[in-house]
Amino acid sequence: MTRKNRKHIKEITKSLEELQSTRKGTSHLTTLLMIFIVLKLTNNIDWSWLWVLSPLWMPVSVVIVVASLVGVVLAVLGKLK
Repeated sequence: MTRKNRKHIKEITKSLEELQSTRKGTSHLTTLLMIFIVLKLTNNIDWSWLWVLSPLWMPVSVVIVVASLVGVVLAVLGKLK
């Protein structure tokens, strides 16, 4: 490994450590999930557990839908050429 490569690796490692050290707290979805669970367990809401846990599965489903739409559009454009 050359000196230049080592220097780049050190810079990348330092940037990664800085990025990880600035991450603090929980995400908005995690906070929302905790609020929904507390409300459900204290009988303040009468939702099914499917909707209480929606902050867990909703982002994944949105990514799947968008990826599917992009795939369909690319497939259609590929057949048109």
